[in-house]
Formats: sequence, C-alpha cells, structure tokens
Amino acid sequence: METKVIVEKPLFTLTTENYDDCGMLRVYASDLKNADVGDSFVPYTNSNCGRGVDEESLEVVYKSDSGVAVLYRHYGTTDSPNPVEWSNDPELIWVEIH
Repeated sequence: METKVIVEKPLFTLTTENYDDCGMLRVYASDLKNADVGDSFVPYTNSNCGRGVDEESLEVVYKSDSGVAVLYRHYGTTDSPNPVEWSNDPELIWVEIH
C-alpha cells in the first residue's frame, strides 16, 4: 500500500528580530480563512528591546467567500543607542482562498 503525504506550505513566514532576540510566525491559508477583519499576525519575541528592530506583520482588511485582503507591513528601528523608527510603505495583498 502506498502512503501519500500532503503538507500545507505557509503562505507567509513573518519574522521579528531585535538586538536581543528573534521570532518567526508561519501564516497558513487556514489561518487567513478563520481570521476576521481586523485580526493581525505578528511574530512574538521574549525581548522588550527596542533597538535594531526589524518586524513584519499582516492585518486582515477585507474578507469574502473567494479570498482575503491583507495589509503587509515592514517596520522597525535603527540599531543605535538612541534608535530611530523606520517603516516601508504598506503592501496590499489579495489571497484567494477556496
């Protein structure tokens, strides 16, 4: 008898890094399908360090029977004793979900 293995791959792999720690969060189609408008996906770290932060996040901004619109954000702080905040323009991404 043959065994067939199907592995769901994450749609997004979000990371958070800072001077002391790093975190990763994998977001799957099922996560987005079960999310509500306004839900966010942000990787967690155990550190409260605000220096050298490089963080990614997703926020569900629209949902229908055929898919989900998420707002991808990439932001952080510089790696200096007096960190300065920075951010890229948010990116709107449509994910078809069946």
